[in-house]
Amino acid sequence: MFGSKKNDPQETSKTTSRMPAGMANQIMEGTEIEGKITCIGDIRIDGILHGLLVSKAKVIVGPTGYIKGDVVCANANIQGKIDGTIKVKELLDLRSSAQMFGEILCGKLAVEAGAIVNGTCKMPEGDLDIDQAHSKALNLKSGSDARERNQPGKKATVS
Repeated sequence: MFGSKKNDPQETSKTTSRMPAGMANQIMEGTEIEGKITCIGDIRIDGILHGLLVSKAKVIVGPTGYIKGDVVCANANIQGKIDGTIKVKELLDLRSSAQMFGEILCGKLAVEAGAIVNGTCKMPEGDLDIDQAHSKALNLKSGSDARERNQPGKKATVS
């Protein structure tokens, strides 16, 4: 009755290796991160990121989200603020509450009335290569950079 079902190691690895449908990585409101975030799945930013965000999937910046830095992704839905460069392989969706300051490179662009866009926008012919940016972001920093980050009195960063 209880405990009669044996744990199958293959079944356990199947459930822990994938993110459930509809789930995404999330940086909650009230959280502030400085550094680099790379992910292969969707990510939602409702907090603050100072740095680089690279996703092979969709990036959502919620109404309270703020990114000061660069974003590289397959698709993006922006409701908050970005101050930097955004490179979107497919669709960049700027909602009415979006504030975009900087350079936009995207395959397709949708802008709702009320969105603020100050900067440049380029829609190159052909495919934007986000895989190269993802690979570069995954490379480890040189030893001198690592020593500099770990000096006493230096602000800690996530990379």
